Amino acid sequence: MNAPNGHSWHPETGRLFRLVIDQLQCTMCTLTIHDTHHAEYDIVDMFNMPDYLANRLAIDIDKSIQIDAWIPEKSNQAVSFDYEGDDGQDRFCGLTYYCRADPTVLLALSVCWQDGSAPDEWRDRREAIDAWVDAHLRLLWRSHRDRGRVGSLEHTLNLFDFTVIVLAADGNILFANEQAHALLDVGDGLRRAGHSITATDFDDAVRLQTAIQHLSHSDEQTKSTDAGVATVLLLRRANARPLVASLARMPPTARGSAATVLHVIDPDGETRPLVGELCRAFGLTPTEATLAHHLVEGLTIDGAAQAMRIQRQTARAYLKQVFVKTDTHRQADLVRVILNGIVPIKASLSLPANGGNGSARSGAK
Repeated sequence: MNAPNGHSWHPETGRLFRLVIDQLQCTMCTLTIHDTHHAEYDIVDMFNMPDYLANRLAIDIDKSIQIDAWIPEKSNQAVSFDYEGDDGQDRFCGLTYYCRADPTVLLALSVCWQDGSAPDEWRDRREAIDAWVDAHLRLLWRSHRDRGRVGSLEHTLNLFDFTVIVLAADGNILFANEQAHALLDVGDGLRRAGHSITATDFDDAVRLQTAIQHLSHSDEQTKSTDAGVATVLLLRRANARPLVASLARMPPTARGSAATVLHVIDPDGETRPLVGELCRAFGLTPTEATLAHHLVEGLTIDGAAQAMRIQRQTARAYLKQVFVKTDTHRQADLVRVILNGIVPIKASLSLPANGGNGSARSGAK
């Protein structure tokens, strides 16, 4: 059970409360959500209702669902209730609207009058808004569910150590993950330009804007074929190698407004923790993993041996073991396997050094 946190579950909840209060002339109301498979409920919002009464209503609804196996025959069925206050003097009467939002989700909107103050005509008024309340509860649930999905997607994109920016057809930023905000804050290679973005180098800025406009304003024939096709640009920086930017056109939205997704990788980004995780997955020893990382960074076997302060023949012996464990036969194959196997999770979120020592091959030692 969760109590309300003082904030509306959804901005439209207040609108729903106002309509019900105006139509039924009730003095208090609450919105609860119930899991029909488990004894769990949330008080998602309430107006002018004591906490004990809101919880009592929610608990009784849960009991009706779980213990008595009671489910409303109609989705918008309203059931009356009558309670005595905690002080033994106040009395509360009211009714609860039920909405089966999903197979396992039941929304309950409870409205209440105190001391028998319900108007005589409330039943007629209730019937007049039954369908509206049911439709509004369904919209609230869909909006809540969709916001949860968007939040999960945003959290997922923030886990990765690359930049993702989604642009509307007019070039304005619709979404940017945490890595994108950090990159734009630095403003080297790519920076903010009002509500949009631009490259810091003039020539790169022209190419970037041309690509965005081309992807965002394609004609109808192009829309069906260009979606997902990437344009790759290099965005030069003052003190580092250029950023690698891939732009792809997203399918048009319901409003017909195409959007562009921009994916940016920093070639100077730290890869050692990511390569290290992959090497541990292959079952490489720390020395073998160090050798593999040097080769991925572009060193020759002689350069790697010098960096590791070991003999060339010793380095070649380690390399043979790396080949066996990674099922490769040449340095180029090894580098390709490692680079293709890197999942760019942020280094701060990767496993500890002893967190994964399994092998990708059953015969690895």
